[in-house]
Amino acid sequence: LFHDGHLPLILELGVAQGASQNTIILTSSASSQDDYYKGVFLKIISGTGSGQIKKIIEYNGTSKTATIKGNWETTPDTTSNYKIDTSYYYIYYFKDDINVKREALTYYFSGDSDTYVPWNAEPPTGQTLEQQLLEEEIIGEYVSSLKFWQSPVVNIALSLQKGDRILNLQTKVFGRNL
Repeated sequence: LFHDGHLPLILELGVAQGASQNTIILTSSASSQDDYYKGVFLKIISGTGSGQIKKIIEYNGTSKTATIKGNWETTPDTTSNYKIDTSYYYIYYFKDDINVKREALTYYFSGDSDTYVPWNAEPPTGQTLEQQLLEEEIIGEYVSSLKFWQSPVVNIALSLQKGDRILNLQTKVFGRNL
């Protein structure tokens, strides 16, 4: 489990100015920089479409229009309040049969699913720490072996096999890159 440190810290709340099947128009105070929100997740926290979480794959800073991955199950409208919060995204890599998968996760307390917290946060009395899956992707196929170990850097050994062809890879990840 790695903290996703490659994204800028963004914490914004707003009311949708409109939407289509695969877009949402953010509030007028949203960033004017193209692709500023690219790669982050937007959650509809109340109003039409409440509870939906979608990844932003493109952003037009002039029109404030965010294009999402996939389509909305329920298209948001001007009653939809949204939240963008990158403070506690975590990345989890794992081997599932012959595939390597990457999950983007976040955590929250059972009493407030709209506020993300660290994975090791102590919940208030009567609440539990819950996990929210934001996205799951296959990032590698034909994996016959995947190993991680730390000493003091994170070492990764990966073997790919398809038929009689085998590819062995090794790399190191330094703490400053996490």
